[in-house]
Amino acid sequence: MTIEKTRRDAKADQIVGKTKEIAGKITGNDSLENRGKLQAAAGKAKEVAADAAGFVAGGVRELAGKVQKKAGELLDDDEITLDGQQNEAKGKAMKEGDA
Repeated sequence: MTIEKTRRDAKADQIVGKTKEIAGKITGNDSLENRGKLQAAAGKAKEVAADAAGFVAGGVRELAGKVQKKAGELLDDDEITLDGQQNEAKGKAMKEGDA
């Protein structure tokens, strides 16, 4: 499962859980309300975990890009240098949750 899919699933759990919670309040169904609260909280936990995983993966990719860029510079290879710059930028975006 990708980090983005996990984030989408987490948001869906939060929305469905909140809907159940509200429906439970409206109907006086404590069980439904509590199940909704639990599902929303689980969704939030999944979202936090996905954000942390994205940050770590982004940091690894950013560092690998920096190493690749430096290797390209040392080897005087523009293609390797450019690939390293791209990987570094993608890693930064992943850390910020933009990728």
